[in-house]
Amino acid sequence: MRFKRSQLTESVIDLLKGVNDDVSYSELAKRAKVTVPDLKKVLPSARRILLDENILFEPITGYGLQRLTDEGKVGKSEKNKRRLRSGSKRSLKELSTITEYDKLSPADQIKTTINRTLFEIILREPEPVKEELTPTDVKLSNNIISIPKLK
Repeated sequence: MRFKRSQLTESVIDLLKGVNDDVSYSELAKRAKVTVPDLKKVLPSARRILLDENILFEPITGYGLQRLTDEGKVGKSEKNKRRLRSGSKRSLKELSTITEYDKLSPADQIKTTINRTLFEIILREPEPVKEELTPTDVKLSNNIISIPKLK
């Protein structure tokens, strides 16, 4: 069953296609001629539709959205990998609480073994090395402190 897209969703999709960097929620709402709360109701749908067209946006907390370049998409996948690692650790802990594995049905034993294997594979992926800031990385110019972004 497929639902018909609302006119607002179509409008937001068209507006987002024209964004090449970042846009605030208030600016996007103004262009769509709606309130910010109404805009935020259709954004998840619009972003999912644009994802099918290889256009990816990431939220900027408290501000708006940023269109990701190919390099940004790689960074996003790294964030997702961290989430997977965290979830895998938690799931392995939960699976380790099974006390009577032999009493599980054969189907549940297979599911448990597959899940443990899958989570172990995810955890074997080495964690990315975090860059550390050194005092020489911070620059002071015209009373403005410039701190490079960590990746």
